[in-house]
Amino acid sequence: MTYFTKNKEKIQSIATDYGPFICEDEYLLDMIKSFPYFGSLIGFILAALTSDKMGRKLTMSVSLAIATLGSLLMSIGFNLWMISIGVIMAGAGINVCSAICFVYLGEVVETVKRQKYSILIQISYTLGTMFLTGLYYLTGQWRINTIILQTIPLAITFFFFTFYVEDTPLYLLKLSNEKALKVFNRIGYINYGIKDILTEKDL
Repeated sequence: MTYFTKNKEKIQSIATDYGPFICEDEYLLDMIKSFPYFGSLIGFILAALTSDKMGRKLTMSVSLAIATLGSLLMSIGFNLWMISIGVIMAGAGINVCSAICFVYLGEVVETVKRQKYSILIQISYTLGTMFLTGLYYLTGQWRINTIILQTIPLAITFFFFTFYVEDTPLYLLKLSNEKALKVFNRIGYINYGIKDILTEKDL
């Protein structure tokens, strides 16, 4: 994670802004590096408890909101512990979103297209990491990078997902056949171009 580099010549990082992390303080840098994984652990435990009971959409929306707030906290944090809390929140939210994305693929996208979309997600991760590293090398400002490549995209995704994306039919079937039928037919229209592909008798 380049945000934690100790190189002071061209770029700013958490290490250069709040360091030096030497002697008895050197453990702090490694501890902060582990916070995203700690946040992921908390996020996955909570997501496992909520995704089936409260729905994939709500779990995804809450995770995106937590990730956005955590990323914003990282960007504007004025001390090490404020940034650390932001890192934990971002780790909890972002990694849960990644997992829920594949749940959506499994429950919404047809089998033929599922593999293609899974590959596109992995390619997006790779390109995003490359772009992040390149922009960080050019600007040398970790806060600017966090805002441009993390906070803003997360906020946009949150609003798009919350107001546009429906919950999965598998969850909606537990609540209402009418809601599930609406989503099934929407999926059928998008994938096959057929309106009203199912009726209530088919559920």
